[in-house]
Amino acid sequence: MGASQSDARDVATCLNLIPDSYTFIPVDLGNCCAHLFHRLEPDGFIMSQQSSQGVSRRGFLKGSGAAVAVSTVVSSTEAEAAAPGLQVVSGETSITLKVNGKSMTAKVEPRTTLLDVLRYQFDLTGAKPVSLGGSSGASTVLIGGKAVMASTTLALAVAGKEVTTCESLGGDAVPAAFVEHDAQQCGFCTPGFVVAVRAFLNKYPNATEEQIRAGLNGNICRCGTYANILQAVVSLVKGNSNG
Repeated sequence: MGASQSDARDVATCLNLIPDSYTFIPVDLGNCCAHLFHRLEPDGFIMSQQSSQGVSRRGFLKGSGAAVAVSTVVSSTEAEAAAPGLQVVSGETSITLKVNGKSMTAKVEPRTTLLDVLRYQFDLTGAKPVSLGGSSGASTVLIGGKAVMASTTLALAVAGKEVTTCESLGGDAVPAAFVEHDAQQCGFCTPGFVVAVRAFLNKYPNATEEQIRAGLNGNICRCGTYANILQAVVSLVKGNSNG
């Protein structure tokens, strides 16, 4: 959003509180640029009376503030011109998601994640809120067949796209292999692993053990059942039941 007139007045009011008697002097220190003032004040700043050698602190900040305000307005205008069809969403809005083959409607804000919608509006709790940054892989879902973290994906970004969660894989060979090879302990990470394995095998049905290890390195099991998980995936590749 661009800077308003009231914003500009607020900035001007703040700047008028800075005495004109202080001088802002840029000093070149080789590869660095330090801003020095002549007299050290109790708050730790070094200040001096205004001189002809420098720019007043108020003048410097006024110029900087104006430059920032102009840059903000120009950037906002350029963005709108570059994407004239772009819709700016503010507050709550309704979107339609296609989840596990069904069209479902959710009410979201611009900040709402796909994980929030799945868990708290659609009651699909397989994807887990383990890590906000998605590093655990526990919130893995498929969007258009590609594995992504629901915890770091905004719901608005996937409106109208095909979303697949672990709940749709109940009859799939992957969870069956996990059960057969005891590839889970607490089970908290298992849904994310199952979805990640399905996406991986869809792309690499004849993967080697080394490729499997590399392909699943985005998912973490705190219980340490990696060996069993690896055995489960290898069995799917060798048994050719990964389709």
